[in-house]
Amino acid sequence: SSWYCGHAERVRSLIDKNPLQTLVEIDIEDHMAGTRMAEMFGVEEQCWGHANVNANIHPELDGDEVGLAMKFHKEKRRDSKQAKQMKGSGLRAGVVHNATSNYSDDGDDGESDDDDYDNNYNEKDEQNGNDGNGLYTDQYEIENERSVWTFRNRSCFIAQKSNITKSQYGQLSTPFINLGMPKMGSSSLHKFFRCGKVQSSHYLCKGNGFDESRTCRQCIVNAIERGDPPLASCGDYDAFMQIDDGSNLPQISHLKEIHEEKPNATFVLTFRPIEDWYRSLSNWPPKKMYASMRDRMQKANIPGFPSGRGKNTDEFAEWFCGHVDNVRNFVAQNPSHTLVEVDITDPTVGDYMAEAFGINSSCWGH
Repeated sequence: SSWYCGHAERVRSLIDKNPLQTLVEIDIEDHMAGTRMAEMFGVEEQCWGHANVNANIHPELDGDEVGLAMKFHKEKRRDSKQAKQMKGSGLRAGVVHNATSNYSDDGDDGESDDDDYDNNYNEKDEQNGNDGNGLYTDQYEIENERSVWTFRNRSCFIAQKSNITKSQYGQLSTPFINLGMPKMGSSSLHKFFRCGKVQSSHYLCKGNGFDESRTCRQCIVNAIERGDPPLASCGDYDAFMQIDDGSNLPQISHLKEIHEEKPNATFVLTFRPIEDWYRSLSNWPPKKMYASMRDRMQKANIPGFPSGRGKNTDEFAEWFCGHVDNVRNFVAQNPSHTLVEVDITDPTVGDYMAEAFGINSSCWGH
């Protein structure tokens, strides 16, 4: 660290002595790095993304989200088959938790292969916080993990592509509004629409500088408190890909007001394996000096998810299921909306998004 510090000081000193040069300092782990790079260099924000990520150090980063996802699920299938072979030979098979080594920030993990997942584990490892592969695992991640698989066949965990017909492809009404949960693909959706030249917002709706007053969530709440339509003052966008702030969710608490203002809006609802989502919530933000999003959501007293809920994967799973059911029922009662359900782990999701929105499939996964 002292060597690195010395290097930084020498560079800064050199610039001080040569003011014709400009020094741009970048914290690559700052969640606003992409925005700041775009402003400084005049390059589109979507071009920013962590590349060559060391997933063992930063399992939460979404460098090449889809690439990491595919690798993760290939390894999961491989390891589960090995586990079954070990079980047959009398050797101990541990929980396949090494998935966290290739973990994606935004939740864009590849296809899920439920049948191949081996769920046996060593009780001593669980008590010691070890995942059976020598990796430390948060107790939250292993508590009741086996029971989450009982949810897998429920319709609320499966994206339905039948909501839209081929005649609607490329003709969906704007704005596109993401009603999905935090850490469930919102960044990838935003990048997809930006790549397709759709004016899209993500988290911030007013300006580029980070300030709570600039968030889409705060803008919506302020508008409603004034008696104004929720989105009218929140920017001239055709896509709103994250309107929550991680613990306050207008897509739940103010869906009725959004509908009244935008009765023809296209709603997007994202899906991913619940245990992957739970792990992502538990590991965000990456800087551990802040409370995790999971902890903040537990304390937030969100509608349908009162303070104190969220002690394990099952409680998050039930809440998510209720949200999906509520959105589907709301759209059924208000058929002027179209609901596009997106399984971000589906390997064909890029093609599906391209057909639905008329945007080149290469835009997915940037």
